[in-house]
Amino acid sequence: MITHTIREQDAVDMTHPADHIEPRRNERSDLADALVQIVCWTLKNKKPTHIGARVLVLSNALNIDSASFASIGREAGLTREAVRLMARELEDEFGLRPNNSRSDATRRRCRQARVRVAISATNSEGDPA
Repeated sequence: MITHTIREQDAVDMTHPADHIEPRRNERSDLADALVQIVCWTLKNKKPTHIGARVLVLSNALNIDSASFASIGREAGLTREAVRLMARELEDEFGLRPNNSRSDATRRRCRQARVRVAISATNSEGDPA
């Protein structure tokens, strides 16, 4: 009886050239996903004034508008700090930093200054005046 062995190099390559082509990304669905996330962020608070403030913060981050946080707050009936927190949330969630937001270096210096003030206040509490 004759026996045949099939080696790996004897196997037929049945791949098609299209098997090696990378699938195309659907940019429309990527854009739709991004828009859904942005709209959901904008609608986190259902009050129209808050929605308007979030839209203005977003337009500032996209270089459409250059309104300050104070002016956005005045228009929306919010404090500048509330608008700044919205901008910080936008940056944390999407990586979009508004133009009038603090840089990382400025944030670091402000934090160091707050720590120095807290330490000096703590040290002065123990000293009788």
